[in-house]
Amino acid sequence: MGRRLAAAALLIVPSMLAGACAPPTKTAPGTSMTGAESVTIIRDEWGIPHIYGPTDAGVVYGLTWARAEDRFERMEEFYLRCLGRAAEKYGQAGLAMDAITRANEVAARSKAEYERSDPKIRALCDAFAKAMNAFIAMHPARAKYIDRYEPWFALAGERVFWSLYGFHWHGISGKEVLDAVRASTGETPVEAPDAAGCEQGLWDDLACNEWAVAPAKSASGHALLQIDLHIPFDAAYEAGLHSDEGYELYGVTAYGRSILPIVGFNAHQGWAFTNNFPDWVDLYEETFDKPGDPLSYRYGDGYRRAEEWTETVKVKTDGGLREQTLTFRKTHHGPVLAVRDGKHIAVRVGKIAEGGQLRQFYAMGRARNLREFKAALDHNAINNQNVCFADRAGNIFYVYNGLIPKRDARFNWRQPVSGADPGTEWKGYHALGERPQVENPPSGFVQNCNSTPFRATVDGQNPLRGDFPRYLVDPRDGDCARAANARRVLAARDRFTFEQFAALPFDGFVYRADEWVPKLIAQWKKDAAKDPDRHKALAEVVEVVRAWDRRAAVDSVATTVFMLWFEAACLRKKAEPEWTDALHGVVEKLRADFGTWKVAWGEINRHQRVDRSRSKSFRDDRESLPAPGVDSSTGVLFAYRSEQPEGQKRRYGITGRGYAATIEFGPVPRARSILPYGQSDDPASAHWFDQAPLYVAGRMKPVHFAREDVEAHAVRSYHPGE
Repeated sequence: MGRRLAAAALLIVPSMLAGACAPPTKTAPGTSMTGAESVTIIRDEWGIPHIYGPTDAGVVYGLTWARAEDRFERMEEFYLRCLGRAAEKYGQAGLAMDAITRANEVAARSKAEYERSDPKIRALCDAFAKAMNAFIAMHPARAKYIDRYEPWFALAGERVFWSLYGFHWHGISGKEVLDAVRASTGETPVEAPDAAGCEQGLWDDLACNEWAVAPAKSASGHALLQIDLHIPFDAAYEAGLHSDEGYELYGVTAYGRSILPIVGFNAHQGWAFTNNFPDWVDLYEETFDKPGDPLSYRYGDGYRRAEEWTETVKVKTDGGLREQTLTFRKTHHGPVLAVRDGKHIAVRVGKIAEGGQLRQFYAMGRARNLREFKAALDHNAINNQNVCFADRAGNIFYVYNGLIPKRDARFNWRQPVSGADPGTEWKGYHALGERPQVENPPSGFVQNCNSTPFRATVDGQNPLRGDFPRYLVDPRDGDCARAANARRVLAARDRFTFEQFAALPFDGFVYRADEWVPKLIAQWKKDAAKDPDRHKALAEVVEVVRAWDRRAAVDSVATTVFMLWFEAACLRKKAEPEWTDALHGVVEKLRADFGTWKVAWGEINRHQRVDRSRSKSFRDDRESLPAPGVDSSTGVLFAYRSEQPEGQKRRYGITGRGYAATIEFGPVPRARSILPYGQSDDPASAHWFDQAPLYVAGRMKPVHFAREDVEAHAVRSYHPGE
């Protein structure tokens, strides 16, 4: 272990008196007008900020400031995209996203939402903008693209992330968007990436786990909750918020977005998310065929008239920024974002005009019991996410959550429908009580692993598929190996201690190996009988896999052989007669790279962080740690997706367990959590990679929640702007 990693593993930091603040050496202009001097940020030994203030807006100010200290560039990048300005940084690659953002009028709708929001929500948005602007005034060199933040930016971020990031899920590609949005210059846009969401392509192949255990299944008699977000390793940002007005929440934001935590817990309750696929977007075929009037489109027995407008986008080129004018068209269903076989495809996005996401998250964080939490969910503004809940009263709850329009079941909503038929209009949205859910089942647990809501717990205690419209649950929300594995481990034990429950996310049992190892051995035997000279050379390799305990581990050669074979044969969908050849290929590659096929998984599967700001890539000659997890497609609970960079021999993790937390809801909540790397994006920070040694060892750090615990572990205490 090198010096940086050794220091991270044995981090020893000086303590401060938590109530004291160091004398300010420099104060950001304007901070006295924001009440920043009444907000205190206490950093613990892991660099986690705990924000204390007299108002809810004050703690939002403090969180924004702390996050800007750690991750300003990521925040700026996110809001640049949400303002429809991604092309200023990414050139043509960002143009499709800008077109979608502008076609959906994110800026105008976010401004309007801010104006009509209640004073509490406006105060939160104001605090965010004031903190960002004060930070820029103090650190002007860090702002590369946005020199001033407006309060409505906070609502634009929520609107884009929740409403627009999944466009490619709904059959609209970035190339189609640019082909449909006509450039007034007559230019044909260059090819654009297919994924046009807020993080382009970011959500593909990601997964999460969420579990809750009732008091009857807990050794302490208190409910337990597991938050396990499978996202890019540097996405989550952790913090604790404590307002004298009653808003108290410990949790994470992600991707530089959101001014409040999106998952977490307070003294009374907590919740977790996993991705699901409710259909909040529909495609409408619009017919523009009225002679002499190109903006009239068919509707019912007559016509309606579309609106058309232009916007100018700045696009980065080798010669600097170039302005490009885009022409947009919208019907009453939404903007036209594709043209197929002469049909204009308008895209309708659930509540894109109304918004409300921030209001819902605020209500979820303020909830004190299951009744209040359900009322917050019934705001019905979060477009997707399965939700798993537990509280101090002992309730556990799961719901297939999402913004789901009520539709006429006669139509196939997985394909574009006729925009001219009034029967295709939405009829409101499904309320919370109309979605699949499980509350306090006799089994004592609920779970979801990006899986079907109809197997949230043991058989016989789940909602029934036939009780819900077919369109309500997407076919992609089927059962999966991780969910089956989760049900296995949750049902197997009568009672979980806190320590046992906290260890579950790091369980390395490769669930699908029980299915695939016997199949591989059977195929090898068949091939060896036909061609013994070639295939019997694999006898020792096959025996190592056969004797494997099916657990991914850093010291396991069998894990290496199985995982490389599984990817080469099963994930690439090779036919069974090709399986033995695939195994030969694995052995040959290992010998070529390492001189032997007997390579332990931790030797090849590595955990390394690279500096995003300098576009560095993973390299074998840089320091790294052995990583035990494997790809979630195997059904493993410790999900860790790694790839081998070109020119390198080892593999490096890119997504998987991006944040995990275990909470026990006693009189005072008890919790542990872990980030794959650390809290800061600065490679020079002690908190850039300090959690990594714990992470790869399958351990979590203690969460400091109560004020006295936070103060006991304080390393620095200060006001924003000092």
